[in-house]
Amino acid sequence: LIRKLNDLDQDQLPAGSEVLVPDNPASAPVTKIAPWNDRVSVGTTRGLLEYDGVGWSRAGIRKLGNKPMVDLATAKEETWFAGEDRIITRGKGRTEISLMHVNWLPELTDDLYYEFLSVVKSTESWGTLGGNVTFLSYGSIQFTDKEGNLTGVFDAFEIAFTLSYGAALTNKLAGGISAKVIHSRLADQGATPFEEGDGIATGFAIDLGLLYRQSSRLTWGMTITNIGPKFSYIDAAQSDDLPRNFSFGFAYKLLRSEYYTLLVTAEVNKILVTLDEGLSQELKQVVLNGGTEFTYADMFSARAGYIYDQEGKVKTVTLGAGLSLFERFRFDFAYIPHNESVALANTLRVSITVLP
Repeated sequence: LIRKLNDLDQDQLPAGSEVLVPDNPASAPVTKIAPWNDRVSVGTTRGLLEYDGVGWSRAGIRKLGNKPMVDLATAKEETWFAGEDRIITRGKGRTEISLMHVNWLPELTDDLYYEFLSVVKSTESWGTLGGNVTFLSYGSIQFTDKEGNLTGVFDAFEIAFTLSYGAALTNKLAGGISAKVIHSRLADQGATPFEEGDGIATGFAIDLGLLYRQSSRLTWGMTITNIGPKFSYIDAAQSDDLPRNFSFGFAYKLLRSEYYTLLVTAEVNKILVTLDEGLSQELKQVVLNGGTEFTYADMFSARAGYIYDQEGKVKTVTLGAGLSLFERFRFDFAYIPHNESVALANTLRVSITVLP
């Protein structure tokens, strides 16, 4: 083997000659051993090795496979890899199942509600996949003739099916994309007898998002949602733009300790459908959201926020709470208090997240 490595044609060499010899990293001194997903990570003075139950290989985690390892540690769902010049963390891919129910606009009606179901699967190697179903019921709509006589009842609703994918683009930047099919059933007949179409339509849209982690405390985010063709019910001449929206915001951990964290967030939203109404009108369409969250012992969270929507005439405080149990269940509640001037008043959102 040594002859092959050095391209030698004889067994004897002059004294002082330098030759290549086989290097077995598994024979290097071991600094630490730790489980990692379905493998075992072994830190050595010659690099990070992995054993998958079948064979050994050098780890492909940011060149740690060829760098001396100082330590390995596992905490909750994360493994920390400490090299001589860097520390890298890797979280274990998990599955999350979330459900949410909202009685929408309770101050106006009692048969309008919103349902949401999502499944997210995170993996170490190829990113995060997700899917969700959104259902919005508009309640029962009554049809009458010109004399006011009841001619029929229709249950109006909208439903959207979405597939999402997200992955790390750099060490600090992550991106995501969602594709969704939207089906809307607002009526089973046109507004007048002369219209050939009805109030039923199907379309599609794309959402894009970026997440930039500037530091361990500060994270920035940006999204553009509902990018797609116009929505048409009756005919193309009466089609409507999808509610394309741009949002930009940040989250900052103002306080953090072993037992608690205090998170501050702010977000700006702007509808992109009409951008030719003048600067003053465009500024009126900007919606500002701000909030704070206090979390204790990774178990209980208390939240408070504020919505400022000048054009929609929504200026109200919001409240919320969260509870995590057994690291498997998370319950979240959001509430808009009573306010006579706000249609969203008394809206309660309830969600549950299961981590199998």
